[in-house]
Amino acid sequence: MYFMKLSRLLCISILSLMAVVMMANSSQGITAAQSSTVEATSDATCGVTAATEVAPLQTVTPATATLEATQDAIAPVHYISFTPTEIRFNPNPDKPFALITVYSLIFQNQLNGSLHIEKPQFQLAINDVPWGTLVSTDFQTGQLLPHAVQGIVLQNLTIISKTTPAQQAILECLKMHQPVDLTLTGTMDAYPNGTKQQVAVTLTSRQVVLSEHK
Repeated sequence: MYFMKLSRLLCISILSLMAVVMMANSSQGITAAQSSTVEATSDATCGVTAATEVAPLQTVTPATATLEATQDAIAPVHYISFTPTEIRFNPNPDKPFALITVYSLIFQNQLNGSLHIEKPQFQLAINDVPWGTLVSTDFQTGQLLPHAVQGIVLQNLTIISKTTPAQQAILECLKMHQPVDLTLTGTMDAYPNGTKQQVAVTLTSRQVVLSEHK
């Protein structure tokens, strides 16, 4: 997984450039987001009363963080972890046009033979609020050796002006570095013995704090 850091940095730069271009092209047609604070609903609250202190150069996971997985016990692929690695408000947290978040998904071949896998398709929810598609930036198809562990980079790009009130409440949680629950759902195609099998999963990382890499 030595390529993951390089892939992550390259893809963050590309998405940052995309967000800036979109902001320039849309500056005349997009109404500025309301400046008033959106009241959080019961489904979109952070679950804490004060901001959490966060080291500036890392994603911090509180001691109470847990991972919950729902997947087929006999599936050829088992999903091991879903971890945030980056959060970036573009161009800045005070007046953001877009939010970029990056995640690491790790899974393992459960078979004694090589396994072809392809087409990762995942969705993200934060505190049970739908957050859109997670795009794989460094993997679409590959061959896993017997019992090999593989990690891929997933990214989400959120345009602030298009967020719902529930999402805006979550944005305030993220700006204050408060713990949130991250839920990944989706599938990946595997071909044990050459036969296609869609491997589904729901992974929830609870009470995770995201911080921006300075």
